[in-house]
Amino acid sequence: MLTKKELLKQLRNETENIRKQIKHNKFYNFRNHIVKKLIKSGIAIDYALPFIIAGVLTFHLFESKGETLFITNATKEKAKKEKLITSTGLTEENSLLDYDNVSHATSWQIIQEGLYERTITTYKIDDTLDMTNAYEHLFMSKEEIEQTFDIADIQCVQKSHLNNEDEIYNDEMLIITSIIEEDKVSKEKQKKNVSNAIFYLGLTSVYGCGLDSLRRLLIKTHIRDKLRQIEPKFKQIDEQRVYELKNILKVKQENLTMLDDNSKSISSNDNSYSYKLKKNREV
Repeated sequence: MLTKKELLKQLRNETENIRKQIKHNKFYNFRNHIVKKLIKSGIAIDYALPFIIAGVLTFHLFESKGETLFITNATKEKAKKEKLITSTGLTEENSLLDYDNVSHATSWQIIQEGLYERTITTYKIDDTLDMTNAYEHLFMSKEEIEQTFDIADIQCVQKSHLNNEDEIYNDEMLIITSIIEEDKVSKEKQKKNVSNAIFYLGLTSVYGCGLDSLRRLLIKTHIRDKLRQIEPKFKQIDEQRVYELKNILKVKQENLTMLDDNSKSISSNDNSYSYKLKKNREV
């Protein structure tokens, strides 16, 4: 049973709500758009929930057995190379050195018949020096190098015969050596991680389907069902909807006028008013 006062209050609230929707339809459209996106996200999450749970459980199952799932978790081995840049244009990569350095190498000199000699002076590059553009240092004189760097080693090389590699040093040159670090993952590790990842996805899919079937048996109403029920309330207010709201508003205003002119208590089941009450509830 609704008294006249209660019904008047209800109609006034509904009327005011319709007025706001008509007047501020752009705001309501924006709000409804956001809410519908959230509802759709909630529906998607509800579908995915069994698979998310299955994925977490499967992951912990792998971890408990000490298995590595993804390549980012593979053991990385540090490999170091030395990169040589010379003033004669030679660039190559060789074996490991302990530090970045600049070397001044003299050309081969014949010190006696059948004996060649050259001197290599190595200067250690301080970590504080910016060697981003190493080519700038290739044009320094030996005096400038000695003022900039500290001598780390002096080596005298003697040979009785020069091969093709030795002939590279026929001219005096500067050599800049920089250490390159690379992350390497063995091919065996990669294959194992790929197979584990495929196995993990397969188990997650199987367990997820099982959990979803179990949920369907135990729970009749899902979150997605409730979300679908409220989704129509947030439809866009286009020109057609504005027209419909104006008609509904007109009916509600007529109902308010009727109630104001009627002094008796009115029931929601009153046959003389049932037709318009039904129209009132079409908001």
